[in-house]
Amino acid sequence: MNIAQEITFLENTISEMEPLIRKIIDDNKGIILRIIKFRLYNKSIDGDGNRITPEYKMSTSEGKKLRGQISTRVTLRDTGKWYRSFYVVYENGEIRVNSDSIKTGLLTEQYGNSILDFTNQDITNIIKNIIEPEINKRINSSKQIIIDF
Repeated sequence: MNIAQEITFLENTISEMEPLIRKIIDDNKGIILRIIKFRLYNKSIDGDGNRITPEYKMSTSEGKKLRGQISTRVTLRDTGKWYRSFYVVYENGEIRVNSDSIKTGLLTEQYGNSILDFTNQDITNIIKNIIEPEINKRINSSKQIIIDF
């Protein structure tokens, strides 16, 4: 490959970056969704990094105890149906998680819109561990430049 071919390859790679990122996100949507689910369930924090409040009502907490579920903090998980309704959206350079469940409106009204947002740390992890390695593979797939004299 000569320099002109390398430049063309890199220009094409740059123009293909948006579709490439979209494909990477689509291929890794399960991992991306697990980030949100893990944070909600294990850390009970929203996308702003705040503890999810208000706490469960006494009746909800008691019902969760009877079912052997976490009752001491808000996980927003009961049967798992709401968590299963999550899906990944990539638009205008942003990755978001949304839900097609009717519960979503009620939950965001009660617990805030940021329950389905990523924390800054979540976004950093997605970029560093999912997106960047795939982009680097694409860029590094170029052959070495051979300079002819």
